[in-house]
Amino acid sequence: MIWLAVALIAATKAQETMYSRADLRQDLEAAQRVLYQVHPGLFRYQSAGSVRRSFAQAKHSIGLRMSERGFLCVLSRMLAEIKDGHTNAVPSQEFRKVLRTQKKLPLRVRFCGTRLYVYGSADPQVPLGAELIAIDGHPVRQVCRNLIKMVSGDGDILSGRKWTLAETFPTLYWLGVERPARFVLRLRTPKGQVQNVRIDALLDPDTKARMTAPRWDPEDQTFGLRTLPEGVAVLTRPTFAPDSKFDFESFVRTSFVEINRKGTTDLILDMRGNNGGMPYGPLLASYLVDKPFQPYRSITARTNNLAVLREFSSLSPKFVADFESGLERRGNSFQMAAAKNPGLHAQAPSKNSFRGRLWVLIDGEVFSSAAELCSILKSQGRGIFVGEETGGAYNGHAGPDFVGIKLGHAGARFVLPLERINMSSNTSRDRRGICPDYPFSPKVSDVVNGKDSELEFVRTLIRRLDKSGNRVNSGAVP
Repeated sequence: MIWLAVALIAATKAQETMYSRADLRQDLEAAQRVLYQVHPGLFRYQSAGSVRRSFAQAKHSIGLRMSERGFLCVLSRMLAEIKDGHTNAVPSQEFRKVLRTQKKLPLRVRFCGTRLYVYGSADPQVPLGAELIAIDGHPVRQVCRNLIKMVSGDGDILSGRKWTLAETFPTLYWLGVERPARFVLRLRTPKGQVQNVRIDALLDPDTKARMTAPRWDPEDQTFGLRTLPEGVAVLTRPTFAPDSKFDFESFVRTSFVEINRKGTTDLILDMRGNNGGMPYGPLLASYLVDKPFQPYRSITARTNNLAVLREFSSLSPKFVADFESGLERRGNSFQMAAAKNPGLHAQAPSKNSFRGRLWVLIDGEVFSSAAELCSILKSQGRGIFVGEETGGAYNGHAGPDFVGIKLGHAGARFVLPLERINMSSNTSRDRRGICPDYPFSPKVSDVVNGKDSELEFVRTLIRRLDKSGNRVNSGAVP
């Protein structure tokens, strides 16, 4: 879903190398050949004709001579058309050095509806909570409409792509719009005044050092369990990323012993900002459901032959052998054998599973294995979902195995999934994420003042339900 995070880790060099049209077209043709032969979801959301046209358009847009910066824009737009949030472009090592040495817009931004607001600023002239109207004369709404075409996302889900665009906006603007030494910003201040300000572009370390940001941000939350008054507990897990110093299974087990020991009536599971990582969803779900469930209906692949990848990646013989032996032919495709992944088996509720009222806080950053958890809960009728549609699709996503494909001339890479996980969900919303029972978007003033209005909204709902005597269970909406 985010490739630019990788791009910002680099050393020093500012010269961009130029490549010929012939070389870059060869790179695109190689990428397209790999996608056609291996990508497990190439035609899940797009017809063969649509894919063919987007590939042809990408090839046509290559200039006589083009830098990797321009090529990355072309490659990113082509991959985004596949509508798979895991299939992303990645800059070469050399271009990461270029990115590291470039000055960019020194702001952190966030969408509220269709408008873009400042919630972090390295220049005191730009107040937190200001709406960005235009940058160097370019209307921000038009800029966003153009840049979001470079952002990969699952299906027709817009929420996740907007989060990615906002988080990487300075770099995307540098890549896809302009690279000025100074920016002229047209702003609408929190008091409603429209004004123009001029601010200097800054290097990333300088932006970080001077940044003024909210006192509280959901992205900065750490994992943990806390108890609120009136029998309410909040379980926060902002990431499923692997961590050798953290025993996730032990954390979950001890947390639910504590939750049940205290007689918790309402549990708020805060999944905001969790873009996945390890497949922890089924384990956590087992502590939240009251009946057996099978996480995955199937794991499918387009092929069991990875020979085409030898030219573009360095897969070990053992990985290739394990991959090929773990697949069984099913008609024109392949399916992972049930013995190869525990998610393909029915799983029972855990001993200390929570049977009270469950609330799940979600937003567009909830993706991949984090969206898996939400899919399991939603399909089991467990939980009242509050917030924003998840960025990850309800019915499944790419994975669990991925390969980095290196293109020969420019050195740019892209992430290629080898399989697709199909969830055991019971929804017809195949192109969408898990949608909230209670949609909620915080006010800009709450965001910049560090107020967690989403959590407070859930607490208000709990108090209303308790006052009315409505004891809602499962996923029913009161």
